[in-house]
Amino acid sequence: MHRIAVAAALAAGPLVSVAFASEEVSRAGEAVVVTRLEPEGDRYEITITPPGNRGVDRRVAEWLKRSDAEAASASDDGAMDLSGYTIQIERVAGASCSLRTTIRSKPTNLSPLAGVTYKSSSATGMTIAAYSVTGDVDVAIFFGTNFTTACSQSIKDGQILDYAACRITTCSNPGGTNNTFTGVVGNQTNQSATYVSVVELIYASP
Repeated sequence: MHRIAVAAALAAGPLVSVAFASEEVSRAGEAVVVTRLEPEGDRYEITITPPGNRGVDRRVAEWLKRSDAEAASASDDGAMDLSGYTIQIERVAGASCSLRTTIRSKPTNLSPLAGVTYKSSSATGMTIAAYSVTGDVDVAIFFGTNFTTACSQSIKDGQILDYAACRITTCSNPGGTNNTFTGVVGNQTNQSATYVSVVELIYASP
């Protein structure tokens, strides 16, 4: 299967991966909502949906609650496995059209042919940068309901930085399915992969 087709399949519905033992904060397949506060007072609501055979890993919930500055200084609690997760980030309160939030991951695992999906229906732009420490991951961003053609994608080999960026041209987003950014970090190989990533979302003013 062509790589963009695999990325589109992940965007439309993340794959379910093999279960693993961890401290979970929800039942299998049950979403958890956390609030992320940035030092400037900007507030985001993040809905974390795990694959159907796992609950939300405590480390994932704690990681996504931290501001960018807190995440950078947090102690290492071991590599997370984000295979099959969908993470939706929506701004609740903010002040300007240039408002943005950055989600940085420490080393993160993906099972073979699995991915993690990031979504936002209130953002006006999304960028994803991912670097494969082992194995190979690729990135793609889709806008609206078109999962056939990516707005932006990068399918470089492992140990080379993958980067994708997609923006709309106005300082507003009416929201809804037709205006949703969907970004995917996907492992499109038959081997496990470990990577680090930076996901940035830009939001318009209310």
